Amino acid sequence: MSRLKAVVCGGSVLKVDEHWDRSLAELMAEAGLKALESSGLSSVDHVYVANVYGERLQEQANLGSLLAEELGLRNVATARVEAGGVSGLMAIYSAAAAVMMGVSKAAMVVGVEKMSDGTAEEALSLLTMEEKQECTGFLGVSQLALAALLYKEYLSRFKLLPENVAYFSVLSHEHSSTCQHAQYQFKLSLQTVMNSPYVAEPLHRLETTAPADGAAAIIIVSNDLASKIHTAKCLLTGASFSTDFLVPFDREDPLDLSSVRTAGR
Repeated sequence: MSRLKAVVCGGSVLKVDEHWDRSLAELMAEAGLKALESSGLSSVDHVYVANVYGERLQEQANLGSLLAEELGLRNVATARVEAGGVSGLMAIYSAAAAVMMGVSKAAMVVGVEKMSDGTAEEALSLLTMEEKQECTGFLGVSQLALAALLYKEYLSRFKLLPENVAYFSVLSHEHSSTCQHAQYQFKLSLQTVMNSPYVAEPLHRLETTAPADGAAAIIIVSNDLASKIHTAKCLLTGASFSTDFLVPFDREDPLDLSSVRTAGR
């Protein structure tokens, strides 16, 4: 028997924004429904929801079952996946594994967050939860502070100016200006970025991301089922994960992304 493969046959992306009039359930349901419609399917066997902050900001757990109910899906296996900043990839990995093992013929993956339900201070606190609390959060060290420390080390080691790094924000906004689902669809000049206030020197406000709401979804099916579906498809050829010390300065070299290198092998 030939080995099963995982194929993406549908997907959707909602605009990243502050959706004051929408609930977390509504956002993920819309993304899931649009993904189903684009795939031509009416149902799936498994549902995976990637979400980090729902339990804190919306006081809502069990998101997989909630999404299945919102979509009218019955008798499906569901799970909520949380792995910090790689929650979405882990959910895709889980769905693809289920399909490749023959446990599922079709699986839905939805990533969703609704950060506008919290204050800016709450959002910063939640982001810090992804770090090692006893070494960061309890001491008041945020992700922004960690980023600023790494920023300083990078500038010092490679003899660069802050303007050299800040240009990444200029490039990102250039791309977002033509992206329909981007949160901020306008260009920025390097001077505007450099004149924005510090959040943690030398890191400027316009070099960071803003809290926002959004959802995206894909449908993953087996290659057997994919052959019967007449939509655009994409074969998933691989995914991998690796870890390192949570606190960058516990590593032999804080600028060496060894976990990324290991995962890519």
